[in-house]
Amino acid sequence: IQVVKTEPVHGASGVSPALTEIKVTFSAPMRQDSYSFVINNEKRFPDHTADPYYLDEYTCVLPVKLEPDTEYSMLLNAGEYWSFVGAADGQPAESYELTFTTGPAQ
Repeated sequence: IQVVKTEPVHGASGVSPALTEIKVTFSAPMRQDSYSFVINNEKRFPDHTADPYYLDEYTCVLPVKLEPDTEYSMLLNAGEYWSFVGAADGQPAESYELTFTTGPAQ
């Protein structure tokens, strides 16, 4: 199982600091009660405003509050945290790093 899409896109710059959700879409249906957004110690993890939830069987949403002109980074399934798992077989998704930078305040 792999990450096939993120919003914002990995490596994006100029992301609106008004963005309130980070979305991660996987290549297979995922277990709906399980997720692992992991802090990447070298970079800033976004402040989250609520618990993650699934938009559908493939897409997990992390509600966030972003700051302007800031580089953010998070890991999905890393270290001891491997809770993004497939619904069918419980296999963990491959580890993925999501990094993006916000633009100026609007």
